[in-house]
Amino acid sequence: KLAQELLDSSERKYRRLVEQIPGAVYARSLSRGFPWTYISPQAEKLLGFTPFEWTRTPGLPERQIHSEDLAKVQKALESCLEENKPVTLEYRIWRRDGRLLWFRDHLFLATREDGSASHVQGLLLDITETRRAEEQVQKLSSVIEHSPLSVVMTDASGLVEYANAEFYRTNRLTAAQTLGRPILELKPEYAYLIGQGDIPRQVLAGGVVQGEVPAQKNGGSARWERVTIAGTRGEGPGARSLVVVSQDVTETRQYIEEVRQLQKMEAVGRLAGGIAHDFNNLLTILRGYSELLLDEISESSPHRGPVEEIYRATGRASQLVRQLLAFSRRQAPKGEILDLNTVIRSASSMLARLLGEEVQIETALDPNLRPVRAEEGQIEQVLMNLALNARDAMPGGGKLWIRTRNVRIPDGIEGAAPAAVMPAGEYVQMVVEDSGAGIPQEILPHIFEPFFTTKEAGKGTGLGLSVVYGIVKQSGGHIRAESPAGRGAVFTIWLPAAELEWAMGAAEGDAG
Repeated sequence: KLAQELLDSSERKYRRLVEQIPGAVYARSLSRGFPWTYISPQAEKLLGFTPFEWTRTPGLPERQIHSEDLAKVQKALESCLEENKPVTLEYRIWRRDGRLLWFRDHLFLATREDGSASHVQGLLLDITETRRAEEQVQKLSSVIEHSPLSVVMTDASGLVEYANAEFYRTNRLTAAQTLGRPILELKPEYAYLIGQGDIPRQVLAGGVVQGEVPAQKNGGSARWERVTIAGTRGEGPGARSLVVVSQDVTETRQYIEEVRQLQKMEAVGRLAGGIAHDFNNLLTILRGYSELLLDEISESSPHRGPVEEIYRATGRASQLVRQLLAFSRRQAPKGEILDLNTVIRSASSMLARLLGEEVQIETALDPNLRPVRAEEGQIEQVLMNLALNARDAMPGGGKLWIRTRNVRIPDGIEGAAPAAVMPAGEYVQMVVEDSGAGIPQEILPHIFEPFFTTKEAGKGTGLGLSVVYGIVKQSGGHIRAESPAGRGAVFTIWLPAAELEWAMGAAEGDAG
């Protein structure tokens, strides 16, 4: 009797201990299908079923365990039995109220005193919130890893602990070259925002600093980054870190600069146009009176030479005025439908004579080029002015490339004009590039301005590129000048394609 009481007391203590465990303890028989023989009272809180319902209702556990996980559970039970080793797995169970929960199951083989297998015993722990948190972390990690923004995390001393794929791509670095190294060693330009040496306390305390800094790809071209640096704090005093998020804004800055340049050129054009009209009126008077004087003065008169010089000077001045007016014109083009390739081929002989034997002309013309609406004479003027500009940049000879192709704006095409200054649509692109020394970066923003020239006095009016700019804008197009490192000057022109008008005109011609 005493032995039975001790046994009962021991069982009660064991049951109270089991009932204090946050999960549900269970036992499954070793017979076919591993039927449930016991589950602790916590089952009702976890699953919504009483222990009696769970162990005595035929097929209930199999219906509640997610159908996709049943095979995994069965395999774990068999492995535990065959190998006599503990097994841990995670699977889903439907609660009575229809909610799907995640459980971690720790199961092992219980044995008798003689060492023979008795049953499988397990512990079910609800890990639904943990799984959800892990899924959120995985989603967040995936978003950061595949973000178009560059993201870097450092410790409190600035040593890099994590960098996403965009950081490696943008900076042409590998994980081995990045992790564990000081962020200011990898990105010294960030010192402009956070200072040299130690990371400022206000940043580590949760502060944020932002700004745009000049940067350079590892072995690449110069660019600009918009950088945000934020400090994060954890529970412990040492759990501090930096998060650095950056975005390449080089093109954005270029677009803004182009818009400013366009606005400036518009203002200069209006001013030049107004001055040219007034000046032209004065020239008309001077030219008219000089003609009258020439009619009155004999060929032998000593005054005839100076008057003829005045007459010739008014002619030259009139030519300058016409160029100014060409720059400032903003009326809709009255051109015809043109094939740029045809115009370029026709002008090639003229350009060859203009450039001389020291400069070779190479063309790469798209055979399927769309037509444009423009004046042929004006396009020839554009080619001639750009060719002359190239010739002056290559006094010792060189090459001049002329290329054409079809582009769509915007379509992510490299070298496409910014959407900020051009409407979306189909365009024909013409590129004129030389092998000269290039254009200094500080001069590029001014080259289309009237009378701006770097040539010696008397060797240029400074209107050649201004006329090109005016013609292109008059034709509804856009022009960009670039001078990449190691190359000469590159002038890219976009003219709106006139494919619809061309097709209509061709159809009318066929009908006629």
